[in-house]
Amino acid sequence: MEKLLKKINKAPLSVKRIDLVGWEEIPSEIEKCKNLEKLDIGYTDIEIIPEFVSQLPKLKILNFYGCERVSFPNNLSSYPSLKELGVFCKNEKELEIIFSLENIEKLTITGSFNTIPETIGKMKNLKSLSLFAVPLTKLPKSLSQLTELSKLEILVGATKFDFEQMVNILKENKKLTDLKLSASKAKISNSIAKLTSLKKLNLEGNGLIKIPKELFELLKLTELNLGINNLKEIPKGIGKLKKLKVLKINSNWTNKFDPTNLMDELHLLESLQVLHLWSCQSVRHIPELIFNCNNLKEIDLDNNLLQDLPDSIYKMKWLKKLRLTTNNLKQKTKEKLVEELSETKILVD
Repeated sequence: MEKLLKKINKAPLSVKRIDLVGWEEIPSEIEKCKNLEKLDIGYTDIEIIPEFVSQLPKLKILNFYGCERVSFPNNLSSYPSLKELGVFCKNEKELEIIFSLENIEKLTITGSFNTIPETIGKMKNLKSLSLFAVPLTKLPKSLSQLTELSKLEILVGATKFDFEQMVNILKENKKLTDLKLSASKAKISNSIAKLTSLKKLNLEGNGLIKIPKELFELLKLTELNLGINNLKEIPKGIGKLKKLKVLKINSNWTNKFDPTNLMDELHLLESLQVLHLWSCQSVRHIPELIFNCNNLKEIDLDNNLLQDLPDSIYKMKWLKKLRLTTNNLKQKTKEKLVEELSETKILVD
């Protein structure tokens, strides 16, 4: 704390970013920081955002998400340069104030409410929306009016979220490329194929037992995260994802995950760079054809049942990292890996 205040007093105009984690109030010295671009008080016990904060001419980013004690600032429309906002809202009235800020491009919302007003459709410049730890069951229909929206994160916990309604709202948005959904009671159906513009899809931590094969119709996908679920298997067809660079299926151990279909088509993922299958506790072999994945940089198969490796893996000189800890590999196999892949970061027991 003293270090920050010393820096401000010495050269206030040089300070562009301030994070007040651990603070209980916003120090008055910040008023001197006329070039400040970001102020973050997220998840602190700060109760008041002083009036002078709204007068900082270059402040683009203000975060007070997770601040349950903060008195909601009703003067947000007077902030001259605000583009990114993280908020904690207690009621619909506060949400209405947020949704009147038409210049906001990135918005993170936390709070104690379970519906979102349709007035969010006014935020025509919104490009990124995160609904974090909010117990929603459905989205406002006006979200379909946010034609600039390219990134959407929905983390609603154990509420019964309406997946079909979400798809129907978002399916016409051709700029939506990045979707994260964490809703443990949501049912991921074949309608997901309607979200044709997606490039990044994160379904981590949803308790999924299965995924529809139609997911593999999302041919623009470059990143797919299915980690920390209860998957029994990957359906046939994943080899269609020719643009996929990052694939995470880690921590699917509850239902004895069967990797057969994945391993049969792994060689078809010609753009793959990162493969995470750690803590599945079921992978017994790696196919010889993994050698065809010549863009692969990182493989993580920690905590599985590997006893041996394909001969081809020793020729994959392009690998940057290979983690095979907590398996049943023989000592001579480990030594050969270290010898043959001398430029690769090898992690074994």
